[in-house]
Parts: sequence; structure tokens; C-alpha cells
Amino acid sequence: GRKLAEKYMKKRTKESNRLMMQKIEQQLLRKGYPSQIIPIILEEAKENKRDETEALNYQGEKLLRKYGKLNGHEKKMKIKRALFQKGFSLEQIDEFLNQVEEEELD
Repeated sequence: GRKLAEKYMKKRTKESNRLMMQKIEQQLLRKGYPSQIIPIILEEAKENKRDETEALNYQGEKLLRKYGKLNGHEKKMKIKRALFQKGFSLEQIDEFLNQVEEEELD
């Protein structure tokens, strides 16, 4: 189970950790792992947690292209909502949006 979780983590580098853990859990259930063992496997996988910055930047840039024609506040809110739905924390999202605003001003 741990190897399957690690394999899945390597494959899903463009997702938030929270979303990835949910998908790993679903994958393990589909493969027939007992529900008592899954939390243990997920706990081990959390120890190998990666930095979400790359995934956040990827998803954020994608959304910036998608909502590029909207005005400032509306674009910011739509991007914030979409990133939150993808499992990123509000702190991470705000940091990303502040970084984008600074780059636009330069």
C-alpha cells in the first residue's frame, strides 16, 4: 500500500497535498485495501509530504490565463475560489495573489 501511495504522489505533482491525500485514499479503497489500514498508509505518506509551491504556481498560472480578461477584483476572487476548491490553504493563496500583484506592478 505504501508503494502505491508513493507512486501516486509522484504522479500527482500538480495537486495540493489535501486533494492528493483524498485521491490516494480513494485509490486504495478501489484496490481493496481494508479501511482500517488506509489511515496508517496515509500517515506514512504524509511524512513524505512535498512542497506545494510548485503545484500552487502551476494551478494559479493556469487560472490567471483562464480569467485574464476579467477586472482586478472579480479575477482575484474567482482565482481564490478555484484554488481553495483545489485544496490550497487561504494563506498560500493570498501569498500567491500578492506575488502576482507585485509582478504586475513591476
